[in-house]
Amino acid sequence: MKRHAVFVYGTLKKGCCNHKLLENFEPIKAKAPGIELHEGPGYPYAVRGDGTTFGELYFVDTKTLYKLDELEEHPHYYKREKTYVIVFPSNKKIKAWIYLNDEGVKWPKIEDGHWNC
Repeated sequence: MKRHAVFVYGTLKKGCCNHKLLENFEPIKAKAPGIELHEGPGYPYAVRGDGTTFGELYFVDTKTLYKLDELEEHPHYYKREKTYVIVFPSNKKIKAWIYLNDEGVKWPKIEDGHWNC
């Protein structure tokens, strides 16, 4: 079974409203350098920039990846792209999928890179 690394930073994180899609997978604390986090209308936006976003890394199967695509309305609303994330506490660098939306630049930047649901 193919596994896909996916970095999440918003409603898919453990304890948040859409986490049910990832509840069968183990969260790994991670950060995404070069990704800015912005407030949104009840959920955050991530865009490429000079910030660092903190979240969780999951290794999911293809069926789950497609369910995440459906939730994020990829490729029409959020776009799934590859980025490097750094895993805690090992500082290991891993290439993972992330959902980005350039509309985020219209919203206030979350300076510390943490979004709380």
